[in-house]
Amino acid sequence: MTPANAATVMDLRRQLCEAINIESNGDGSYLVTMPFYYPDGDGLGLSLRVDRGQWLFSDGGETLMRLSWKLDLETLEEGQRFRFLRGALLGNGAENRHGELVVPVQGNDFSSACYRLLQAIMQVTDLRYLARDVVFSTFLEDFERVMSDIVPERRRQFHWSDPEFDPEKLYSIDCRVNGSTEAPLFIFALNSADRAREATITVNAYSQAHFHFAPVAVLDSEAPIPRRARGQLASVCRTILPELTGEHSSLAQVVRAYLQTGKPPVVVLPS
Repeated sequence: MTPANAATVMDLRRQLCEAINIESNGDGSYLVTMPFYYPDGDGLGLSLRVDRGQWLFSDGGETLMRLSWKLDLETLEEGQRFRFLRGALLGNGAENRHGELVVPVQGNDFSSACYRLLQAIMQVTDLRYLARDVVFSTFLEDFERVMSDIVPERRRQFHWSDPEFDPEKLYSIDCRVNGSTEAPLFIFALNSADRAREATITVNAYSQAHFHFAPVAVLDSEAPIPRRARGQLASVCRTILPELTGEHSSLAQVVRAYLQTGKPPVVVLPS
């Protein structure tokens, strides 16, 4: 290494060290700040403290709290998002302690623990930006979770088809909800033009076979359906809903109204 290169390396090391700030909190713990940022531009800081006789770095619960602004954290407990979260934590030696992400310090290797937690935080934050194929699958998982929360098990059937009319299961209903005396709801969770067309064909098939039912479609806001496919769907489906999740979402309102009255309201998504 030439003297010039050696001086450059020394400058780089000095600048990297100066970019890291460590402040005492006055209670034996420390705040560690670096030039890293959350997607909204807020600075990312870590806490360094002793827990159960061992030093550890913590995000103070900040990462999952921020994620909750975009996602229902219950969706992280199973399915694709759960596997993504578990992989991000295990791959970096991190733990989720009741919403707080931590990495214990092994021996005196403080820098490794610090950077592993930073890496875990970045990967967990990326749950906001899952690839589209993963989002498609989580939409269907979310749909079944929401329906399970709203409708008693005895009154719902997922992936239903009539065994006599459709023994080959060509016309499957994402969720059938049974009323006490009224016609059942046939609910379709749609996150693509292909699924919208399949739902249109399925509704037509059951209608032509003289089944008495009320079709309902719920759309994935993250995967807009083209106007033509949506128009074809609207010609056979009286209720098209723009929202899936949330206590007061249109899906929850429609299903609860049906369970109480047997008559779902008409809610058509604007074209």
